[in-house]
Amino acid sequence: MFHSFNWGRGMMLLKRLSVGGVFILAGLAKLSAFASFQYSLEQMGWVPMAPIAATGVIALELTAGSMLLFGIRIREAAAFAASMLLIFAAVLTQSLVRGNELPCGCFGSLGPSLPVRWQIVLDLFLGLVALSLTSQREMADMNLIEVNVGQ
Repeated sequence: MFHSFNWGRGMMLLKRLSVGGVFILAGLAKLSAFASFQYSLEQMGWVPMAPIAATGVIALELTAGSMLLFGIRIREAAAFAASMLLIFAAVLTQSLVRGNELPCGCFGSLGPSLPVRWQIVLDLFLGLVALSLTSQREMADMNLIEVNVGQ
């Protein structure tokens, strides 16, 4: 009998926990500095009804992150997370094109924000990681160690 580590499943779990963890962290940080995040949205200039938008973003981040962390409907949660990250990158790009380089408030009160250009890169990278989870075939089976019984 020997044990073998399943690297494919291990990488899938690492990606799922990474994206889910970032979403939970960002959502909780925004929640703890709600007024600051709302102000960031208002400064972008085109986000209508900033209090409602801020509440919605936080709720969606916490929901998608929780689903990924707990392995609930992984493909759907990953596709939704990838979509949100693409939207975030587009909003930040539009803000940057307008000459607004104010911090996005993406991680709320967790310290200084990344420069907008780097936040766009991070959003696109995480979006690709989340997107890669939508094409995985063995979503529900998270066994990282396989036991093979030899004769």
